[in-house]
Amino acid sequence: MVTRYQQAQLGTDIYQEADFRIGSNGDLCTASGIDGLKYRIDRMLLTSPGEIFHRPDWGVGIIRFLNRPNNANTIAQLRNAIIRNVSKDPDVERVVRVGIKREEHGVIVSVELIAKGGIPVSQAYGFEIN
Repeated sequence: MVTRYQQAQLGTDIYQEADFRIGSNGDLCTASGIDGLKYRIDRMLLTSPGEIFHRPDWGVGIIRFLNRPNNANTIAQLRNAIIRNVSKDPDVERVVRVGIKREEHGVIVSVELIAKGGIPVSQAYGFEIN
């Protein structure tokens, strides 16, 4: 649940867990505070640099990494891309840790950070290789 403090610190954004959701009032649903930040990081991981016209450097493009060889160099490049992008978010004070766990059919990325206002946040994101 989002507290008033978190909403004031981190703001409100369009809810983007999978696809846009429409609320009972017919408008797009929103996510606030920590939830909004987590959804934004999810979109950041999926979006490749250059996909958004007005933000050409934004995004990690995790799909680009999933089909590369499973070695230390690829994992280091992915980790660095995640840290670089998440660190640029205005609601993030600092990235504490990024974990990458390769599995048989995908990868799990865990992100631990300190959000604006000193709020600790951790979230894991799973991606499958098709």
